[in-house]
Amino acid sequence: MSLPINIGNAGKKFQKLALFAQVIFIISTAPTSTPHAKEILVGASVEKYERVLKELENIYSGIISNSKSWNACSSKSILGDKNIYLWSIEEYKLRRKENLITAISMFIKIGNEFERKFFNSSEYPWDAYRFLLFNGYGEALNYCNKSLIDIIDCQQSMVSDFKSQMTFFLILGPVVLAVCILLILPFYFSIFKIENNLWNNIRKYAFKNYSELKQTILERLKDIHSHSKAFFLQKSNLWQLIHSKATGDMLDEHLFT
Repeated sequence: MSLPINIGNAGKKFQKLALFAQVIFIISTAPTSTPHAKEILVGASVEKYERVLKELENIYSGIISNSKSWNACSSKSILGDKNIYLWSIEEYKLRRKENLITAISMFIKIGNEFERKFFNSSEYPWDAYRFLLFNGYGEALNYCNKSLIDIIDCQQSMVSDFKSQMTFFLILGPVVLAVCILLILPFYFSIFKIENNLWNNIRKYAFKNYSELKQTILERLKDIHSHSKAFFLQKSNLWQLIHSKATGDMLDEHLFT
């Protein structure tokens, strides 16, 4: 099991999905008259609206970057499976199913579209208003929050399990090492004893047979010396014989000539 990534940061971002409702609250306070609505959504309200949209973008980025750490959670299907109901009037469809990533991206897109048309167009963005209002306070928000809370609980459980496993292995490691040492110690002392006995026997036999070994070496040296002396003597006699013979031949040759 791998440790979940950035579980604390991801949890804070996921819990901010309730900002959907804040966006809708700001929007829902705007009356149908565009000039009057602009007067309401000035100052702090505009800043709050823009801040909420920015938070939604951060949530979207956080979900994308942390989605791989949800593989072990049963609620991960909310990312790819189209289980979230969204109300929409596009193409005469009043209801459609999307996954979480698509739903958040639609909120960001339509929220930016509402802001752009609301402040820069004479036409009131009714379609964007209805989409954000109906889905922000509807079952989509509840479903998203519930699923993401399940994912947070799942990852916290994974962290807890990981810590338990780490604690178990940290305890098991020294125990296994101690058992291995206890099993090796008898063999170590046995081998150490055998080695000492071997060297003691070698030293004992060396001292015991020292005199005999010394005598054998001396006799061997005398024998080698005798053979060497006889060899050199024989070689000297041979050279004398060869020399005398060569001298005699030369004398005979001189006399006969």
